[in-house]
Amino acid sequence: MCNARLPEKEAGRFFIRRYLYVKNFFYIWLEHFTFILQPTTMKFSSLLALSVVFTSCKKDKDDAAKPSQKSKTELLTNKNWRLTRLTDQASASSPVINIYDSLEVCERNELIRFETSGASKTYRTQSGCFGPTNGEWKFDLTESELQMGQVMSPTWTSWNVPEKIKSLTETTLVLENEDISYSRISTYTVQ
Repeated sequence: MCNARLPEKEAGRFFIRRYLYVKNFFYIWLEHFTFILQPTTMKFSSLLALSVVFTSCKKDKDDAAKPSQKSKTELLTNKNWRLTRLTDQASASSPVINIYDSLEVCERNELIRFETSGASKTYRTQSGCFGPTNGEWKFDLTESELQMGQVMSPTWTSWNVPEKIKSLTETTLVLENEDISYSRISTYTVQ
């Protein structure tokens, strides 16, 4: 019985029925799957299109409202800065002492120019004062401190103590030098 064979006519019909059954099952499954997938795909495509439109519109508004943010190097360099205020304070409870008014005329009229290369030059605009001096400047790693120095020779720069940057804008630079005995605030403005 195990080796019994169907007559060829019956065998052909069996395979044709089997083929049609599998084919119909496949088509039914495909139609059902496309029916389920189609609304989901349409919803997803619509949602994606709307999110792109709203995101791009919102981004354009945000870009127009915000000015481009400059780096601290861009804010500091290629401008002439003049010291306009200099104060000392021994402690938080002590009075603020105005040192600017006691500076010599030459010191009050000097301009400092910071270059992007790290070089700086101090110009004294008052006649009878020493000529320009060459210097260097640098930020610390977090750009929260500025250190200035005077070039003494091609291989040696005498660096000052780093000063904390309290604020830096297009037109104002405020530095703080905290020593053991006092706190000195230097304010520079663009000239």
